[in-house]
Amino acid sequence: MRQEFTDLDDYGDAVHHARVELCMFRPEYHRWSMSQHPLGPLLLQLGAAGGGNICRGESRADNPILFLPLSNPSIAAANGTQFDGRNAMLLPPGAEFFLSHKAAHAWCSLSFPAALWPDSPEEVEGEPASAPLATCAVRSCAPDRIAELARLAVEYDRIETTDPDRLAHPAARQQATADFQHALERLLATVISREPPHRGRPLQDRRAVMIRLHAELEASARQPLTAPELAQRVGIAERTLRQICRETLGVGPTRYLNLRQLRNARHQLRDRRNPAQSVTEILSSLGIWQFGRFAGEYRRVYGELPSQTFREARRYY
Repeated sequence: MRQEFTDLDDYGDAVHHARVELCMFRPEYHRWSMSQHPLGPLLLQLGAAGGGNICRGESRADNPILFLPLSNPSIAAANGTQFDGRNAMLLPPGAEFFLSHKAAHAWCSLSFPAALWPDSPEEVEGEPASAPLATCAVRSCAPDRIAELARLAVEYDRIETTDPDRLAHPAARQQATADFQHALERLLATVISREPPHRGRPLQDRRAVMIRLHAELEASARQPLTAPELAQRVGIAERTLRQICRETLGVGPTRYLNLRQLRNARHQLRDRRNPAQSVTEILSSLGIWQFGRFAGEYRRVYGELPSQTFREARRYY
């Protein structure tokens, strides 16, 4: 079933495989969609977003998940590793992750039983392979098998949406499930669990840095931080923080702080339980004082002024 959304938060709430927090940037059009298709022990999910966004998430504690970009993979990165059509993100249950997309995009994810992990993966392009590690990571896979699974996902979603009678008979759905499971097993069999060693200076663990960064942001939710202050609290150089943020989130730390401020303001403006009586009161409580400048940026990202969000949320309350 496909759902259409005009609000980013509603789109994020519809994600089944993970709990996500989305910050939008580079909006192109304010439309999002989500499809979910149960396939026996598998659950296929496809999404489309009308602009770039930053996603912080945690996979749900049931089954492992495979994540693939369906549109241009070069605009997407996970935990600081760019997608390139030859890799996929693998998440064990309960794993925290960071995704960024620089433009409008489409994606799919597939949850599957842990028993489908292969015991003896194949060798790919001369690289030694072994069973995937029990951590969230982007791993190299055979590109033809990535393409095969992505094609199946798009085709199944198209048929389910435009011609569902073709899948109404149990035999057709059973065959589709078998096809997906076969394609998934073929892809997982080529996963390389250990990437080639990095040459040069040791790299900071991008995911670990981002987890520390968000812990500091949560602890200082009502205290606006600057990029230098954030770097000091995380325990790394400001230059390193800028590099890791750009690789992991697609934006620098100052821009990310601004996007989070926009998101927090939107949540407060939409919260009918908030006792504040005006937009000014809400924005001031978040440390925002340049109202005109903030309103312009808010409108560019969300397509409406803060006052419109505030009034609409309380129209029928």
